Amino acid sequence: MSRIKIELIAPECNQVSERKYTDKKGVEHIARSQVGYLHNGGRFPTQIRVSVPEKRAPYSPGEYEFAPEAFNVSRWGDVTLNGFETHLVPLGSK
Repeated sequence: MSRIKIELIAPECNQVSERKYTDKKGVEHIARSQVGYLHNGGRFPTQIRVSVPEKRAPYSPGEYEFAPEAFNVSRWGDVTLNGFETHLVPLGSK
């Protein structure tokens, strides 16, 4: 079975970027992210931003794949990736 691999490489993934924003209700939040690389079948991996929830430690260097909870179904029935919280699991774990 084919899997979508996300690779986190030190030292890039050890740096967590933070961006503050206010939601529609006026509540302040901090969006945290780290750099990863998406292996999507092309010749070279694509650099991506991996979201890190506010109360979670950053992901360690390694190879990951999307967890089932990383996906949503839109109101039109389309499968989408949850852009606010990236859920990753170590590649090959069950």
